[in-house]
Amino acid sequence: MLRHLTIACGLALAAALNACSDPENATKQAPKVAIVNAALAPMRTFDVLSNGNLMVPGLPYLQPTTLAGSPYLTPTRPDEGTPWQLQVRRTGQGADISSTQPGWQPGQRYTVFLYDSSAQVRALNLSDETGLPATGMAKVRFIHLLLGYAGPVDFVLDSTVVASNVAFGTATDFTLQQAGSYKLRIRQAGTYLAAVPAIYDVALASGRVFSQVLAGQTGLVFGQTAPTSLLLRHY
Repeated sequence: MLRHLTIACGLALAAALNACSDPENATKQAPKVAIVNAALAPMRTFDVLSNGNLMVPGLPYLQPTTLAGSPYLTPTRPDEGTPWQLQVRRTGQGADISSTQPGWQPGQRYTVFLYDSSAQVRALNLSDETGLPATGMAKVRFIHLLLGYAGPVDFVLDSTVVASNVAFGTATDFTLQQAGSYKLRIRQAGTYLAAVPAIYDVALASGRVFSQVLAGQTGLVFGQTAPTSLLLRHY
């Protein structure tokens, strides 16, 4: 069964609780962050924290959670001189299984994709700051998080290669594409050979900004998730 999820930006793939307690002015200047759990085990959920403050409790695998009024969370830290820290824990546990300093900037929007690599949960932190495309166009970046396929891939919309040689755990810059409906194919980089046998339907709305994510796992075994196409609309 093919999985393709389209998630609109009234969602931030993050939970509805935000432990922000900053004063109003500091909150306006704080970065805005969305979290996507693309780590492999579908029965595993994560708590996501910023500098020890809970941002997202029990974030499930590729399941959207809508924030009221905003698609982005507002992280908190003790003071402006303290570097931002993103921590990931198994739900309800106290030990970090991943901890990074994402370098978030004031007032900027980001999406963090959690994914598996070498039996570890890693965080791919991406800036969402890009201008809106003109009418009739969409902006899309392409992300390779397919566990078990370590080689680079090409993303193909209909018959056109729109992102080439995308390495595992990386993302392209935003690219302009004609708005419309497409068939998405994933090929082994530089060839016509399928890296994923599935073909996914993709609809790019005019004037919108998206991430197209390849997630899941090849070489499927019991309890794991097949290759999945996720189209995330940021705004």
